[in-house]
Amino acid sequence: MGSNAAAKTRNDAGAVNFPFQRTGASTIERGCAAPLTPIKEDNSVFFLGDDLIFYRINGINLMRVSTHAIEQAFQSYSTVSDAYTFSYTFEGHKFVNLVFPTANASWVLDIATGFWHERESWDQNNNSYGRWRGNCCLTAFGKVLIGDAYSGQIGYLDANTFTEFGNTMRALMTSPPIHQDRKRIYIARFELDVESGVGLNTGQGSDPQIMMDYSTDGGRNYRNLQIWNSLGRIGADNQRVRWFRLGQARQWIIRVMISDPVKRVIIAASADISAGEP
Repeated sequence: MGSNAAAKTRNDAGAVNFPFQRTGASTIERGCAAPLTPIKEDNSVFFLGDDLIFYRINGINLMRVSTHAIEQAFQSYSTVSDAYTFSYTFEGHKFVNLVFPTANASWVLDIATGFWHERESWDQNNNSYGRWRGNCCLTAFGKVLIGDAYSGQIGYLDANTFTEFGNTMRALMTSPPIHQDRKRIYIARFELDVESGVGLNTGQGSDPQIMMDYSTDGGRNYRNLQIWNSLGRIGADNQRVRWFRLGQARQWIIRVMISDPVKRVIIAASADISAGEP
């Protein structure tokens, strides 16, 4: 039979001519940082590695699915051993939710696009919980049921509801840095291509607003000034969302936010940008 090492690679398949066949088993030499993070989804297994990289197992190989920026966030948490995952499918997208209870943070991977986003919930006084209040999920009765971490209630995901258990649900989008060789960058116009005319009949959201602010120091600080623009009252389907004469800086990060309980669809962004002297 040979050495013990050789025997470990074969099993008794019961064949007549040669009963021992090669096994397909293998060892993945990577530990797990938190025992509750391995999860099976999309015909694969995902887990948080002991190097604080989030992996997808592809056959006998590990695929890195987290980014350097997200991994830096993981590394800043004092405790990661209590992290856990849950997953669900919604509107054709499969999501893996990675929750850090001690760090009070929630990160979500969209398997279809490979993109990550961070989720955050707010209480009835508009104070941040720090993390998404979704604590677990179950698909049943044709719905994706979500267990609430703070009230113990059970809700469900609905593409046409823009509050969480009656509380404000904010949508926050941040641009990548805008710069060029440390030159002064002038922004004469910034415009969003949105689905407009999404206002409600009455109450908050009847004239839904989108808010914009920006940072000129690499995202360390954002201007206190919040510049508002309307997404369009109901029926105002040709409403344009744009801001003019933003000024100049050597680098820009633009951030927009929607908190009114209306549909949020941002299709694209464009700007008139010119570079000045170094």
